[in-house]
Amino acid sequence: MPENSKRIVIISAVHDFRMLRRGSIQALASALARMGHDVTFFSLRFSLLSLIKRDSRSFLWRKANRAETVDGVRCYLWFTLIHPFQSQSGFLEFLFRPYYALHKRLKDAFLDNSLCAADYIIIESGQGILFANRARRLNPGAKIIYRASDKLSTIGAAAVLQAELEKSADAFDWFCLLSAEMADDFAWVRERSFFVPLGMDPDDFLSAGPNPYVAPINAVSVGSMLFDEEFFQVAGKLFPDIQFHVIGSGATFDAPANVKLYDEMAFKATLPYIAFASVGIAPYRAAKGADYLATSSLKLKQYEHFGIPAVCPSFAVGRSPNRSGYEPGNATSIEQAIRAAISSRFVPVPPPLTWRDLAQRLLDPRLFADCDLGAALLSRAADAGPQFPPASAVTVSLVVCTVGDRRPQLSRLLQSLKLQEFRSFEIIIVDQNAPGYLDEVLDDSGAGLPLKHLKSARGLSVARNAGLVHATGSVVAFPDDDCWYLSETLKKAAAFFETNPAVDVLLGRTIDASGLPSLSPLRRESGSVSKDNVWTSGNSNTLFVRRSAIGNEIRFDEDIGVGAASRFQSGEETDFVLTLIAGGARAIYMSDLKVFHDQVENVGARQRLKRSWRYAHGFGYVLKKHEFGAGYLAYRVTRSFLSAIWAAMRLQPVNALSRVLWGAGTVVGYAMADKVEAGYAAYAAP
Repeated sequence: MPENSKRIVIISAVHDFRMLRRGSIQALASALARMGHDVTFFSLRFSLLSLIKRDSRSFLWRKANRAETVDGVRCYLWFTLIHPFQSQSGFLEFLFRPYYALHKRLKDAFLDNSLCAADYIIIESGQGILFANRARRLNPGAKIIYRASDKLSTIGAAAVLQAELEKSADAFDWFCLLSAEMADDFAWVRERSFFVPLGMDPDDFLSAGPNPYVAPINAVSVGSMLFDEEFFQVAGKLFPDIQFHVIGSGATFDAPANVKLYDEMAFKATLPYIAFASVGIAPYRAAKGADYLATSSLKLKQYEHFGIPAVCPSFAVGRSPNRSGYEPGNATSIEQAIRAAISSRFVPVPPPLTWRDLAQRLLDPRLFADCDLGAALLSRAADAGPQFPPASAVTVSLVVCTVGDRRPQLSRLLQSLKLQEFRSFEIIIVDQNAPGYLDEVLDDSGAGLPLKHLKSARGLSVARNAGLVHATGSVVAFPDDDCWYLSETLKKAAAFFETNPAVDVLLGRTIDASGLPSLSPLRRESGSVSKDNVWTSGNSNTLFVRRSAIGNEIRFDEDIGVGAASRFQSGEETDFVLTLIAGGARAIYMSDLKVFHDQVENVGARQRLKRSWRYAHGFGYVLKKHEFGAGYLAYRVTRSFLSAIWAAMRLQPVNALSRVLWGAGTVVGYAMADKVEAGYAAYAAP
């Protein structure tokens, strides 16, 4: 190999270097090979299922499981009998989840040897994530790079892959994002995240060939990602004088006569269809979080290179003056977008970087100023305007609810707040005790603190809602009266919200004074918070929420939580977070955001069993309210009963009975969730 040549392994779960269709990952592989590097392109997620579904790589099946060098790139298509797949059925995906753990342990000598010898390992979005820890274990000295070509949630990847990505975070040296719009999904690894966009080599587009069209007006679409056939069913009827050409969508549908479907073509074969088109179409269907396509869509870049206007969903327009946006499924907006594109005058734009430029940035983005994700985010914030507040706008309201003999603990919390490195906060004490009970503590420990003292009726949810009425900070937190903060806690939380303007909810973990985890068991890795992992992603002591995400509508459910006038004595904080997420809030768990909380003291057997029974009701209520389904309920109850059996075998009768009561109480809470006991307790008016 040449002196500066490196061994580079690229792992993709969708692409093979030899495919007819060429994506950005193949372009990068070619650039790396032309630079003199030893490149291996490993393609996985290919099995009998792929052949049945006519995967784009199916024509290569006879060459599977053996290496072949093409254009200087060593290619390997890994064929297995079956591969993990995502399903629209949550139940099927749940049943298939264990196979992900099995699949990542399958042996392949070529893969392992390649990983062992590599200097760089590039893993693209998708099931290659499963092999990150394996790569790190086999080759501790390699640079391992995650190339985020797509958001996993947008492309419908199984939730287990997002969880695996977060668990494998330490295996990666850095994360290269095709779009700054993805930054919020990687807030948990912000210090290792970089912006490495798409590129283009002008030489690839020379000699496009003769005009393949006969009709005077032609619109072309190339590719299959998030393909929306409804667009052409609508547009074809609205514009009978336009000939629509759909290349490589992988879909067959009842199309109007002026919509022509083509099989997948080689990259070069598509060029004349783009070069001589009147309009380029990017018919993406509506998908959550797909706005990153405005900068990561290769087809939109190609339309721009050839100087033709584009029609795409509004979320993919971005800053381009040459794109006309529409709302998927809206015939009126589709008509307006096509008319606007046809009548528009193309505005020249600066050319993108070449693939060679981007290959260099991918291998070490730290060396290039234009890969700074912070700068890209500042640019985005400037474009977005006031929806992203400046850093100086972050202030924190701490809503502290207290009742009973907690004066020593409350004093400890207040003393810790005097030591905070971040000072832009207010404290709202919501007092459910008799008048005068807290006066001495507040006069002593609260002296010099920005403190509001109000009264409310009993019930933790009632008290928190009362505090929310008085909260003026841009961020609201809900520490218990028996927790206390590290001196850096508020500084870390405020800095997080400053640098992640589109994240609404932040959670961390609780530790005791010796640094050991306390309260409920939490996951070790940072990452996004969703319905799938909310149970292990923090608790109310570490909960920080933007006030704008809460608004005037979202509140704690006063039918549940400690002190509620119902059987449901827990679950209020999880319900609150799930309600925020369901309303569109983005939530992140950061394992290095810590709050002190003592270990739960041992209580008598009778009290422990009573608490298990009552708290389980709240857990079951939340499961039912947020539609976790009977399958998930059965899983959680079965897990409780198995834990009970294990405790009994270890001669721990109280623990065993506690787990039985938890399982049974969960079922009762789930069944009774629609029969909430009446009676909200009114909280104090402002």
